[in-house]
Amino acid sequence: MQIKITNFKLVDRGALRAFFDIIFTFDDLGSIELKDCRLIRDKEKKPWASPPQVQYRGDSQHDFRYFPLVFLEGKIKAEFSKLAIEQYCSLLEGGKNNDNISRATDQAL
Repeated sequence: MQIKITNFKLVDRGALRAFFDIIFTFDDLGSIELKDCRLIRDKEKKPWASPPQVQYRGDSQHDFRYFPLVFLEGKIKAEFSKLAIEQYCSLLEGGKNNDNISRATDQAL
């Protein structure tokens, strides 16, 4: 499996820190691309990556909730989050925005 992050863009909107796209390529099966993934960092907590989601209103006018459009589990979720956080931390440390970061993994899913 190959994992590739593209279009990594830093933002500063509350806990939202970045948007990015990610492509999972499976050797003989093809690929899956997720658009508008998010990197979240809430105050002093560790950053975490979120797959695409939709926002909707909760019980009141100012109560917004989010529903993920894709659910990731297991090793694929761990690799997704790890690569996004590495890119974010690199940028915070003054690194260049590698807008096209990727990693091959030999782990079977």
